[in-house]
Amino acid sequence: MHRGRRLAILLLAVFLTGCVAGQDAPEKVDTRRSGADAGETGAGMDLQKAPGDGANPQDAQTAEAEQTQEPVSDIVGICVNRTGYITDAVKLAVFCGSELPQEFQVIRQADGETVFTGTLKDQGYRRQDQEYTGYGDFSQVQEPGGYYIEAPVLGRSYFFEIGDSVYEDALRELSGRYVRYWEGGAAFREERSVLEAVRETAVLLLACELNGDCLSDETGAEEGANGIPDLLDGIRSEVQWLLEMQDAQTGAVCGDPARGQEEEGEGGGQSPDPVSSAAFAMALARFSYLYQDYDTQFATECLKAADRAWVYVEQSGSAQADGWRFAAAAELYRASGRKSFHDYVAGYLSEKDYQSRMDESMFWGCAAYLSTRQPVELSLCEEITRALMARADEAARAAQGSPFLARECGPDGDCGKLLEDGMYLSLVNHMVSSREYELVVENCLHYLLGRNRLSVSYPGEGEEDLKTAENETLKPPGRGSWGRAEDGSMIFLLSETLCWQREHGE
Repeated sequence: MHRGRRLAILLLAVFLTGCVAGQDAPEKVDTRRSGADAGETGAGMDLQKAPGDGANPQDAQTAEAEQTQEPVSDIVGICVNRTGYITDAVKLAVFCGSELPQEFQVIRQADGETVFTGTLKDQGYRRQDQEYTGYGDFSQVQEPGGYYIEAPVLGRSYFFEIGDSVYEDALRELSGRYVRYWEGGAAFREERSVLEAVRETAVLLLACELNGDCLSDETGAEEGANGIPDLLDGIRSEVQWLLEMQDAQTGAVCGDPARGQEEEGEGGGQSPDPVSSAAFAMALARFSYLYQDYDTQFATECLKAADRAWVYVEQSGSAQADGWRFAAAAELYRASGRKSFHDYVAGYLSEKDYQSRMDESMFWGCAAYLSTRQPVELSLCEEITRALMARADEAARAAQGSPFLARECGPDGDCGKLLEDGMYLSLVNHMVSSREYELVVENCLHYLLGRNRLSVSYPGEGEEDLKTAENETLKPPGRGSWGRAEDGSMIFLLSETLCWQREHGE
């Protein structure tokens, strides 16, 4: 899974076939604040750094109290990426409150010494929250280590790290968490639905396909260093679980076999479900295509399973499965080259107004069609590219309208739209190479890792929090519906940003 191979797959398929011929460059959107130029970057997984014993920051009277007491308020007025910042990257904090100071200080965690004093810029009033916002740029701080920010009126930020390996360490931690989950037995898999597994598998496979060189083979997988990214080892375990969900004779897949909930047409229940079966066919075909370089026999087994599921969906005649059926056909065409699959894809696209309703199944089908090495219809490539670019531009505009430089999660903690933004922006960036899009994705990471109004890191703190993800009472405030599929999207965004950082030499 080399990044060079990614370019061969996407850029050759797109540019040399003329899929984006005649397309305009993406509209430039200002994703910067307070001097954050094209060098701004995000950071990695939230390990939620804290000084000494790991306590949270607060506005206390003594240095000792500052390092041991809980925060005075649940809402912190100085919002930072709680994982940290790359050493030579642009570093921004967002300041929020009923009144704002003029200056702020960056303080070294180890000895309490002030290493930088800056002024707030671009202050404005946010009517919906009835408070002011401003930006503090502390890019000059480049010495590796732990820090926090302090300012009059607002108190202190959470702690964060500055270092060269912030992305790499974060990606390794979150990927390892995923791998250990799937290699640790069936204790938590029993509460999975097929659609949940498909969503997680699809986005992680995209990370492997586009950014395999940035994924580690040393995250603690049982297989050890075997020349295969540990993330792909974990995906294989999840795919094996998916295979167990299929009736080998009929090809049908039950949507939610463990819970036994009958949700016909929504990918649930113990009965055979066309929607889940079509989604299953998409995921297994995608995995087969990527895994053939590592284990041809197992990849072929997966492709046959995908084909059986396809036959079942065809025979079911369910219109509710059409979206995932399109995605499955696109992946099966890429993996097998069978003309009947292309005929279905072309027919579906010619009949559907997909440019105005780009949902998740449409996204995966379009991504597969653009990246196939099989013959394609150039007119369809052009239409798909326009639709994807329109959605990416919408995401960039949404980011521009937020003081946090990214679309904000809902009040219930639902970050699905924000994560979706990152997927579209990243995929389109592989086709048109827009630094503006990269900046928006990096700011999405900053937001998700703490630079948001709640100062919450949505991926959570670690293994135990992940295991209890279904229990709302055990989640940190603000995390809402965050679960495994969202963790998968974070892995993808981290791998994207890490690869960009390496390519740009940041």
